[in-house]
This record gives sequence, structure tokens and C-alpha cells, in this order.
Amino acid sequence: MPTSGSLSFAATEPSLASTPGRLAALEQELRQARAEAAQARQHLTALTGNLNEGMILVGANHQVVLINDQAGQLFNLPQPASQWVGRSLIELIARARECMADPAAYDAENTQAMTCDAGKGLLRLADGRLLERDVRAVQLGTEAGWLLSYRDLTAQHRALAQLDAQRTFYETLLDEVPVEIVVLDEQRHYLYANPQAVPDPAHRAWLLGRTLEEYCQRFGFPMELAQQRDRMFELAKVSTEPVFWDDCTPTADGPVYHQRHFTLLSGAAPGQPYMLGCGLDVTARVQAEERSQRSELARREHQEFMQHMLNTGPNPVYVRDADGALIFGNQAQLQLEEEARQLPASEAVRLRKKCEAAKQAAVNAQVLTTNEEVQAEEACTLPTGEQRWFYSVKRPLVRPDGAVQVLSVSTDITALKAAKLAAEEAVQARENFLAIMSHEIRTPMSGVLGMAALLAKTALSTQQQEFVRSIRSSGTHLLGVLNDVLDVSKIQAGKLALERTMFHLHEAVQQAVAPLALEAQDKGLGFVIEPFTSPDEPWVLSDPFRLNQVLLNLLSNAIKFTTSGRICLRSYLVADTEAELHVRFEVEDSGVGIEADALGRIFESFTQAHADTSRRYGGTGLGLSISRALVTQLGGELAVTSTLGKGSTFSFSLPLTRTTAPPPTPLLATDSGLLADCRALLAEDNPVNRTVARLHLLQWGMLVDEAEDGPTAWHLLEQHAYDIVLMDIQMPGMSGLDVTRHLRQHPDPVRAATPVLALTANAFRQENEQYLAAGLDDYLAKPFAEEQLYAKLVALLRRPAAPALTPLYNLSHLRQEARGNRAFVAGMVQSFLKHTPPNLERLRAAAAAHDWATVAELVHHIKPNLITLNIAGALAPVHTLEKAPVQLPAPDAPLRQTAVAQLLAAVEATLRELPAELAKQQAAK
Repeated sequence: MPTSGSLSFAATEPSLASTPGRLAALEQELRQARAEAAQARQHLTALTGNLNEGMILVGANHQVVLINDQAGQLFNLPQPASQWVGRSLIELIARARECMADPAAYDAENTQAMTCDAGKGLLRLADGRLLERDVRAVQLGTEAGWLLSYRDLTAQHRALAQLDAQRTFYETLLDEVPVEIVVLDEQRHYLYANPQAVPDPAHRAWLLGRTLEEYCQRFGFPMELAQQRDRMFELAKVSTEPVFWDDCTPTADGPVYHQRHFTLLSGAAPGQPYMLGCGLDVTARVQAEERSQRSELARREHQEFMQHMLNTGPNPVYVRDADGALIFGNQAQLQLEEEARQLPASEAVRLRKKCEAAKQAAVNAQVLTTNEEVQAEEACTLPTGEQRWFYSVKRPLVRPDGAVQVLSVSTDITALKAAKLAAEEAVQARENFLAIMSHEIRTPMSGVLGMAALLAKTALSTQQQEFVRSIRSSGTHLLGVLNDVLDVSKIQAGKLALERTMFHLHEAVQQAVAPLALEAQDKGLGFVIEPFTSPDEPWVLSDPFRLNQVLLNLLSNAIKFTTSGRICLRSYLVADTEAELHVRFEVEDSGVGIEADALGRIFESFTQAHADTSRRYGGTGLGLSISRALVTQLGGELAVTSTLGKGSTFSFSLPLTRTTAPPPTPLLATDSGLLADCRALLAEDNPVNRTVARLHLLQWGMLVDEAEDGPTAWHLLEQHAYDIVLMDIQMPGMSGLDVTRHLRQHPDPVRAATPVLALTANAFRQENEQYLAAGLDDYLAKPFAEEQLYAKLVALLRRPAAPALTPLYNLSHLRQEARGNRAFVAGMVQSFLKHTPPNLERLRAAAAAHDWATVAELVHHIKPNLITLNIAGALAPVHTLEKAPVQLPAPDAPLRQTAVAQLLAAVEATLRELPAELAKQQAAK
């Protein structure tokens, strides 16, 4: 339909419209207009396509008139974006809505934007982007429209957020830094002050925008501070370096000193931060300097005094660095080093000095490594060969630069060391004397008691039987005195070792004290035993021999000092747990009692309440001393209460490890026929003891060959095969140990494994362990009971024949301790596998350094484990190594190196075999 405009045009100019030339002109204009329109559209497309913003032009009918590709990319629309032209804006909004983080908020913003003339808003997309939307109303010809523009502000927003975080960080940092910091503008107005500069928040808020002059006027500070700071400000304006100065601020608590500086900020401009000011409170330093200056003379005098003291004292003092260089040494140390620098007299002295230096360096290195104090005994050999000993205390000394050095203070203990060695030699001499006396007494006593026992089996008259009982009683008493003396010696030397045996508490006590009940009855005394009652059988692990020894001592004393009344032994269950029984024992008598002033010394060795006690009642005065020491070692404390004329009560409590009852074992008679036709070699130099042993063996049906010395014994062992050997230790010509060593090297493996029972008069357990390490299978102390000898022989002959190769280890002792608890055995094996290798490495290193003291400590540390696992070949080298040499270099160093090699080989071989043993234990569960 023609418009009103076209009708008017046709009516007024009909001639033009009908003119061919005019029509051509109009067509030309139309083409030109279309070309201009196309060019305009190209320009518009180029313009919108190169914008950094997304553009959407919407007509009055809410149809898209124009959209650039940037808008399509912002909302992940299919490309090209021009395909949306002519489509509904609602459809486009729905598509864009899928990209929004909050679609509901987007809907609300769209409604508001399209109902207003213009508006800006932020759109958050689901992928984290942030868009700024600008909606403007535009005129499209005669119709209204809208222009929607979108700009991606994500990077800008993130940059602003980072700037805000950075600004917050620096503000926090400036607020917390322990330095006064201010920022001023060009007119010296404060733009910033941290809390260190102005602690009061109200004062700090007031200061911003004001000058220091105003601050001083308001809070009463001297104006000279502001004037000085103005001068420094002007200097800093023209200086390329910071300007430093010191000032003093008077306060109610005294003057406060500051070290301050101004720094002109780079790029400073009027109205902007211009000058940075910093101030450090140096009041403490200034005061310290003033004090230092006032006390400089006193410090010098004190230093000279200390130097004089260090040089005057006889104790060497030095400081060494980590490389061992001497940093400081007093006069005694310098003199010692001067003497040490002289040429040694011999190669042996040079070697000894080298070992000493190596050990000292190792101790210093330990101080530096652990950063802890170390105390050590150090030797210093002079060129003359004289050896001086020092007790040194070494501590880490931290220097101002952080370096750690060693401060050593030594005390000359040469005289003390000599006294100690003399005392040790005296102790050793005493032990040797006691061992000799034990042997010399026990050997004939063994013959006396043995013959008396054999004599008692013969047909005797009543008077003769009485004579035999007297002989046996006197011999037993003499052995008791000897055992008391040996026990005291072992207690004083710290060598009294306790057994750990399973036993029934009540039965063991009652069996032990039963003979004393007869003794009490002979004196007309009542004898009462009152054991505690419990629902479970009291099977425990401890040392029944030592426990009974204490009870026998106490009961014997009670019977000895009681003439009428009764003796009572009571036990109480104090505490009962799954692991332990805590039992209290009391021995009460109605005897003569003890005076109050004698109670304090009653437990001392060789001490009795009265001087005539030994004459009237007998005894050595050792029983109570030994009993107290035994109770202490068992884990208790022996106490006594007494009233003179009314009796005494001795009491003690012990922790006893709970265990389960063992399986019943048949009693072994001394004439069971188990030893019949067994061939034995009896090697004994004492003819009486040889006769006693021979008669015992013959009555059990054994075939006996005798040897009166070591060479004869070895000759018989070479010529004949024996089922068992009874070996005396001390024999002329060749000791029993030497004979046994030769036997173990016999080419016939069966002969080499012949059981050997040592018959020893030595009562020291340490040496008896050495017998086992030397290859003997068991030992029996003289004098022995017939039953003991029989049981030992049967136990050794019942063992299966030893294979050609000796087992590396034996867990039978460990299993016996565990009482069938496989988990306990496995745990012990695992612990050995874990902790032994590091100890072996330390042992190897110490031996390489000839540090035999450390070797002795390590060997002593691992010895219990070696005994528990019964590692073959380990006990003999342990005996060689567990005592440190008394002089360096050790004269037996080659022997010690050989022993270390043997010990390492034996234990390392066991370590290789134990994992299979552990697997076997775990598989048996």
C-alpha cells in the first residue's frame, strides 16, 4: 500500500515521474543510497566487531536488531552471533540465563533494566567471570529501543581484589612491625602512623592531616623535637640517601631515645605520600652503653682477675673449635700442651698419645653433635712415659656468631686414679684370696662330707651314728660360715646375681623352713607358719634360694635368741595384679628382744647387739647384713621392731612376678638304673674327693676311669670314648678348662661333643659362667649332695648326641622363661633382630679405634641377650672383652681384636638364621 508521502509526491510531480531521464536519475540515486547503506552496515559491523564490549541492539518489539560476536562469546552463544538478529530478546535472555551464577537474580535485574531508561549492573557468571551491563534507551527512527552493552571486568576485578589484599597485608605488616613508621605529605602533614609511632588510637586518629608542631602543642612535648624534625625533612628533600639522626623524648618514666631517618619516596608528587619516616627505640641500648661505659674499668679489673684466677688454678681449661683448634687455654693447659709437644721417648708412647688424642677428639665431637654436657676421664701421656689422668667436664659454648665450640674444664685425678687402681687391685686380691680359700676349704670339706654321707649308709652303732651326725653338722656349719663370708664379699663388690626361677611360694617356703621347725621343737618352742590364702595357686618367678636364705636367717636368729614361747612366720598378700603379687613376710619371736640403741646398727656387717652375743649364741654377725642386702636386691626393704625382753619382729615386702604352674615332672630317684653301664671319666686331683665321687658312681652301676691330673685325663680321652666326663677345674699339669678345649677339638665329632660336668670348689658365679663359655656343659659346686650329682648326670646323659656342627643358638632357656608364651619368644627375637645390628656397628667402630673402654661397655650391654639366646661361640669372647684394659695401649690388643672378630662372626651368623626361626614361631601360632 502506498504511503501518504508517496501519494503526495506522485500528485505534485507527475511530469518528473513520467520522464524517462528522471527515472534513471532516481534509480541511480537509489543504487547510491543502497551502496551507502551497505557501506554504513560494513562500518557498523566493523565497529561493533572490534569493540572490547558485547553489544545488543533491541527494537521496540523486543526483537534483536543488532548483536556482535563479542556478546555471543560472553554468553557462549553459537557463532556467528548475527543469526540472532530478528529473534526475540526473551529467547536470547533465556539462553544467557544458563550462564549465570544466580539465574533468579538475573531475572530480577533484567526486569528492572528494561523498565527503566538506563541502568548499570553487574552480572556474575557460573564460571566465575564478572560482567558489567549497561542498558540505555535509544531512538530507532520513530521507535524506541534499547542498547545493551556488556564488558568483562573479571581481570580488573581480580586485580583490584589483589591490590586490596596487598594493601591490607602491608597495612597489617606496618601495624605489627616493631618500628615506628610514619608517612607525610610535602607540607609535613601526617598521612599514616602505625601503632608503634603513636600507641594511643585516639591520638593516632587525631594526628592524621596534622603536623608534628600541632602534636607537640597538644600533648606537651618540647617544640625542639618538631624543629629538629623539620630540619631533617628539608635535608631529606634534597638528599639521594636516607637522612639519619638521634633524638631524645622526655616522658614521665624517663627519657626515651630513638634512632630515626627520613627517606624521600620515589615518584613523590604534591598531595601524595612524600616522605617516609622510621624510628627505632634504642633506649635499652643507650642505657646499656652508658652502664657499660660507667663499668668499663670494673669490667677490665674483673677480666684481669678472672684471667689471673684461671692461670693460677691447677686445672687445665681450654676452648676448642669444631676443627679441634685451640681458641683459649689457661696457663695449666698451655703448659700441658707444651710438655705434650716434646718428642716422645718411644714408639709405644707415641702410639699411646695418638690413641688418647683420638679419644679426646671423639668426646669433643660428641659434645658438638649432641649439644649436651659430657663428663669423661681422659689420659695424657707425657714424653717421659708418665701418664696423668684428668676428669673433664665438656660443654657446648655458643659464640656470638652462632658457632659452637667446646669448653673443657679438667681436674687432675692421677693420684685418685692410682688409689682407685690400688683399691681395684685390692678388691681383686681379696676376691682371689676368697676364691683360693673357698677352693682350699671346699675341697677337703667335700671329702669330709662325702665320706660322712657314705659312712652313714653303712651299719653303724648308735654312738657311731651320733659321731657321723656331728661331723656332718659341723661341716655344714663351717660351709654356712664360708658362704656368709662369700655372700658379703659378692654384695660389697656388686656381683651378687639373682636367679629367676619358677616356684610355688608356699611350698618352697615350707620345705625350706621345715628343718627349723624340728630345731624349735627340740628347744620346746612353738613353731607356726601362717601363709596367706588366695583363690589362685601362688606360682611366681623370683629367686627362691635367696628368699629362703633370708627367711632361714631370720628364723634361725629367732630360734637362737628365744628360750620360751613361740616363733611365727606369717605372709600377707598386700596387692594382687595380673602381673605381680606383692607379699609381706613377718618373722615374730618372743625372745630376748633388742635394745633401742642397738636397732640402728643391727644390720651392719660383723655387728651384734652385744659384745658377748657371739660367745653366748654363736654366729658371725653377718646374717642380718646379708639378709638386708638380699631383700634390697629382691626389691624390698628389711625392717625390725623390737621390745627388750618381749621379742622382735622382722618384716619385708617383695614384688613377685606371677606365673602359671609348670607341667608335673616325675621324681627322679637316685637308684633308677638310668646310669647303669655308662662309662665315665673322673678327673680329680684330690684323692678323697675322687674316692667319694667314685663310690657314688659305682653304686649307680657306672664304669669309672680315674685321672689324678690334667695330662692323664687328656691321654685317657684320646684313647677311649666316654659317655660323660666329671672334670675338676684346678688340676696339676693341665687345668680342666684346657683339657675340655682339647676335647672339643677332637677330630671325631661324637667324641668332641662328649658331655663334661665341671666339679668346682669355686662359689663365684662369674667364673662358673666362664666354664660354660669354655665348652663345659654344666657345673656342680663342691661339696655337693648325692641327689644333685645324680640329677646332673642324668640330665646330661639324656640329651641327644650333638651333631658335628654346633647349633648357632638355643632358645630353650628363653622358652622356659616364657612358659609356653610364643608371642613373648617372638617378641624377644624381633627385639634382638632390631637392636643388635646397630650395637655391632658401634662395636666394630670402637674396636677399629682401639677404644677398648667403649668396647667393654657395648659388650656388657649385649651380654644378657647373648646368654638368653645361648649363642654358641659368643660367651668366650665376651669374657675377654667385657673388662676394659687398665693401661693404654692395651698390651693384649691383638687378642682383643681376635675376640671382637669371633663375637661379630657368631652374632652375625645368628642374625642371618633368626628370621627363619621367627617365621617358624609365627607359623606355629
